[in-house]
Amino acid sequence: MASTFPPATTQLCSVNAQRVEETLRVAARRWTAPVVEILTPQRVPMRVCDIAARLPHVTNVYRLLNQMHSDGLVTRTGDHTAVAYQLTDRGCALAPVRQALFEWSWLHLSIGAATTAERVEDAARRLYPRRSTAVVQALDELGPTSILRIAQKAGLQTGYTARRLERFRRMDWRPGPEPSTVPPTYSPTRVAPWGRSTPRLSAGANSADRTRSWSDGPPYWVNYR
Repeated sequence: MASTFPPATTQLCSVNAQRVEETLRVAARRWTAPVVEILTPQRVPMRVCDIAARLPHVTNVYRLLNQMHSDGLVTRTGDHTAVAYQLTDRGCALAPVRQALFEWSWLHLSIGAATTAERVEDAARRLYPRRSTAVVQALDELGPTSILRIAQKAGLQTGYTARRLERFRRMDWRPGPEPSTVPPTYSPTRVAPWGRSTPRLSAGANSADRTRSWSDGPPYWVNYR
């Protein structure tokens, strides 16, 4: 049974922006989300060949897993003839992050047909660019205001801030009201075979629909739709 998502209770300005961006950097790396989903239900380490069989369009699964190992998301056991991987506590702790990214994407973005893991990766890549979190925090604290004040609050140059704001404005925002109900959890069972090399972004609505939430009043503000 579908349910509505509860509202966020944490003020954005109270969050450590550097930690947020580091987490998004890890979550945004291509193919990390599907690997985490594959390993999540495993009680024992999973062999590389078995992981690769689930990701037929990934050309170098070893490199991907080695990077995840460097990030502390997986443990590695065995020798070069039978290497196996399992999620670490740090990897398992990504669950609420992936859930939040999935919910945000589902409610606010129009990206066409996509699996849950595709939505997670797509959302993380959109939010990850350096100092984006600082810009959003400034908007959250200041309310409707000018680019200059946002830049001053975030400690950034005006031109840099303007580029970040324009990037946000041009996202594939869902036109009209968001869906009233959505799947209650981010579920690995909803993952389709990874036959697509990249998330498919729909052409979406026209530019007027995409900017509807930014069209009237002061230049920029946080949209709490």
